[in-house]
Amino acid sequence: MPAPSAIMNFLMLKFLEHPVLVDLGMLVLRLVTASLMVHHGIDKLQHVEGFSTNVIAAYFPFLPGPPEFWTYLSASFELGGSFCFVVGIFVRPAAVLLAGTMVNAVAFQMMAHGLQNYPFGLPPSGPAYTFEPSMMFLFVCGHVALAGPGRFALQPHFPSQKFLKEQTNPIFNLLKDPMFADLTMLLLRAGTASLMVHHGIDKLQHVEGFSTNVIAAYFPFLPGPPAFWTYLSAFFELGGSFCLTFGIFVRHAAALLVGTMINANAFQFMANGFQGYPFGVPAGGAYTFEPTLAMFGVNTYIMLAGPGRFALQTCCQATNPTPALH
Repeated sequence: MPAPSAIMNFLMLKFLEHPVLVDLGMLVLRLVTASLMVHHGIDKLQHVEGFSTNVIAAYFPFLPGPPEFWTYLSASFELGGSFCFVVGIFVRPAAVLLAGTMVNAVAFQMMAHGLQNYPFGLPPSGPAYTFEPSMMFLFVCGHVALAGPGRFALQPHFPSQKFLKEQTNPIFNLLKDPMFADLTMLLLRAGTASLMVHHGIDKLQHVEGFSTNVIAAYFPFLPGPPAFWTYLSAFFELGGSFCLTFGIFVRHAAALLVGTMINANAFQFMANGFQGYPFGVPAGGAYTFEPTLAMFGVNTYIMLAGPGRFALQTCCQATNPTPALH
């Protein structure tokens, strides 16, 4: 019979505390993010005039030079940054440039459509906030910039440890101190939760519609009444958002949310197809599964990496939360 301590360690997911799993989670995070970002760059190159006129000139008239320049620059950051994320070269600089691009993307969406009742209210149109993918990418890129790409990269240590130790610039101090990687982990956790909570609220406000149009229609093999699975999914999203924000039972919450997002993506694929993913440009400007697939990548990473030091319950955090610096 297993010892009580062994059972407790298993229940607390202690077996996930391995540096290789942290790096594997970072690889998943990089690949998922890049696969969802690349089509935005392609879209800009295919519609240079429209983006330059309707976005750059209309919402960022203070930018110097022709609007087309900023369209091409944004596209190059998204395409080049996606390549760097996938291959694992110059990941930190790419993450910084992508984070800046996502700040502008979030700003445009909020200027054009407002806050849309974020974070606890339901979007006035559509199942997700229009800024949901770009804000998620912003949190991801901020964390990757300070945590590094992990060992599963062609260039896992850039800048090198020796180079960092020789620098006294405050910017490089951010890369040297693991505390800042943990701080961006907190932002990643809380930011993801703020974008997820309304999905749980939506289900609770529309139990019958979700049960009929999603559970019964696309998952008829699930046992029991469809309403049970609607409430269960809502509970995972609301409870998981709470756990991610405050840092309690984070690995457990992230694991349940990974399963929830797998089902959410399966529904989107069955209902709307792959929509040209990952290189095709969807008709609406973004894949319908973009928020759920992004959340799958983020929660997979959090499940494997742990909550970091800024959590109420740090006993389940990874032994190596900043893999590129160790």
